[in-house]
Amino acid sequence: MFANQELPDIVVSDNRPAFVSDVYAIFLKKNEVRRMLVPLYHPASNGAAERAFQTVKRNLQKAGPGDLRAQIAGFLLTYRSTPHEVTGCSPAELLLGRKMKTAMDLLRPDIRTTVQQKQLKQKIKCDQRTSNELRLSAGQANEFDSGVIFVMNFGRMNGNVI
Repeated sequence: MFANQELPDIVVSDNRPAFVSDVYAIFLKKNEVRRMLVPLYHPASNGAAERAFQTVKRNLQKAGPGDLRAQIAGFLLTYRSTPHEVTGCSPAELLLGRKMKTAMDLLRPDIRTTVQQKQLKQKIKCDQRTSNELRLSAGQANEFDSGVIFVMNFGRMNGNVI
């Protein structure tokens, strides 16, 4: 976990051997990470973790029978992309600095993106229409105002390139 993310300020863990080893303690001390140990087999000591486990358990029970790995992956995607009540941001947004793309984004794309795409299409059509209006055909009498720039396509001309 520490290799992919930044170092935490504090680690809360129980007294299991992996969390009380000398190597782990030295690593935490060198990186100035505080360690808080809670009693083994005493869930009430770590309320935040227990609440998270209750949330996972409740959602997996609602999912019913099926592939457990797929259900966990689906739950994690939903959990990580749902804004938190306190922060107003999703865990993924806080971690990555951007919103995660989910299936809901495909159903209802961002309104700003939709407007920008429609404006671009309108601009392209307008540019094409203007370009067609300025196009001149040979032998056509045209009046030009001073300062107007126009282009005439003479097509292919016979000749030799020197």
